[in-house]
Amino acid sequence: VVVETRGRIRDSFETYRAEGRFPQIDVPVVVLVNEGSASASEIVAGAVQDHDRGLVVGQPSWGKGLVQTVYNLSYGAAIALTTAKYYTPSGRLIQRDYTSYFDYYTHADAGTPEMLGKTVREDEIFRTDLGRKVYGGGGITPDVIVENDPLNEFAQFLLARNAYFTFAVDYNRRNPVKSTDWKPAPQVLDEFKKWVISEGISPAAEVEKEFADAKLQEQALTQIRAEVLNAVSGQEARHRAFAQIDKQIQTALAQFDKAAELYAQRKLLDQKDEERADTAAAAEATSRAPRG
Repeated sequence: VVVETRGRIRDSFETYRAEGRFPQIDVPVVVLVNEGSASASEIVAGAVQDHDRGLVVGQPSWGKGLVQTVYNLSYGAAIALTTAKYYTPSGRLIQRDYTSYFDYYTHADAGTPEMLGKTVREDEIFRTDLGRKVYGGGGITPDVIVENDPLNEFAQFLLARNAYFTFAVDYNRRNPVKSTDWKPAPQVLDEFKKWVISEGISPAAEVEKEFADAKLQEQALTQIRAEVLNAVSGQEARHRAFAQIDKQIQTALAQFDKAAELYAQRKLLDQKDEERADTAAAAEATSRAPRG
């Protein structure tokens, strides 16, 4: 089972299964989620987690588990009516509480009830195939929670002004980069600071004050590298540059030994299930065999 839908009428109850048409992926799996992961991505992450087929890493997902049916109205309008909700294979509700639209939209109440310190009844606790506890009603809570380092206000300001992008394009025009292995030397950061001042983006005193922060220096050099590589080789090179300092991605890459252990337990469970099925089939065949 991959996902189930449940609603008020009989037709809304549906079970969707993997049909076995695709070859099995015989490798450990790690799934990354964050508050931007919604709907279909939560269904996949929940199924992987419930069946102990991989580790989920990152931040609690959005919690969008509504099935909506669109009905056309006059004058080109339409209404999207919620007709059911999505549930993971263990029975967890994916949908997050949205009685407070503000909290729902801002993600202020992100996470399942136990994460938020709420009382959880026994019937609200679910189990994966291997017996691990999981909870519903708040998206998918990762097995390994990793918060990304937030950008400070000055870094956000520079991004909003497209400072890194504009500087990178100008820098690459003056100093053409040929290789995706390129990394900016420390003096490039000095050049960037002077450029920010000369362009009137921020005064010298503020630039020197803000860039005294070593974290901002690291982020700035990564931003410059990513934008230069984007100009040279495209979006994939840009994403690779950011991935090298992305705490969630780097943590996920370090989880494959743990994911391999989980997969080994999953395979052992499958073997036991197959043995039980074979034993049951043999017993049934024996009972049906004609007596001499």
